[in-house]
Amino acid sequence: MVIKHFSHRHPLSPYEVEEDQDIICCVCEEEILPTSPAYKCNNKNNSISCEYFHLHKHCFELPREFQHSSHPQHSLTLLPKPPSYLFNCAACAGYNSSFVYNCAACEFALHVRCSGLEELVRREDHQHPLQLVFSLRPEQKEEEEEEDEEEKDYWCDICGCCVKEGRWAYLCKECGYVTHLECVSAEAEVFEKEEEEEALDYSAKEERRRRRRRRRRRRRRRRRRRRRRRRRGR
Repeated sequence: MVIKHFSHRHPLSPYEVEEDQDIICCVCEEEILPTSPAYKCNNKNNSISCEYFHLHKHCFELPREFQHSSHPQHSLTLLPKPPSYLFNCAACAGYNSSFVYNCAACEFALHVRCSGLEELVRREDHQHPLQLVFSLRPEQKEEEEEEDEEEKDYWCDICGCCVKEGRWAYLCKECGYVTHLECVSAEAEVFEKEEEEEALDYSAKEERRRRRRRRRRRRRRRRRRRRRRRRRGR
């Protein structure tokens, strides 16, 4: 069977990845596993662009245009490479030179893999589901907006590093537990490793995270009070 993909000039044919091969999908830039249906360029001229043109079957079937809930005002179009402006994924802030979903009117673009992120994820080490959010900026009352204008950083409860306010993340709306996009998938591995090493039990880890969150909230409140006092003294 020979088929065509809009991004490539040559026909494609079904391809089975072998166990010892390292094959990367040109669309999502993820590894194609031996169990995954895939396609490969059928051209035999051995050019580099053809030799490495592989894609998952599900990536081949991606819609050319679709509506994403993070950008409801316009539909996104699948492009085989980023447009001429500097590409910066709205979800993860990463760069690439391969396929993107793009809104030309708004210069808004997403990696293919980011466009398909699960909206709800459950973790082994957290009792509540985590929801994909497109911004961590909290809803504020009008009188608080000016006071909180500098409070734009959040902290990942997995790696402890900053999660920028304008980036996507996974959030537990019950208790404020936050993870980076990349940490939400690494979490289970970390949890399993900790279990094997007989580290802190679940309840102790949760208590430690709650204490960190309380300390951060107290620091933010102190900074807000100091800013208010400085404004009153002017």
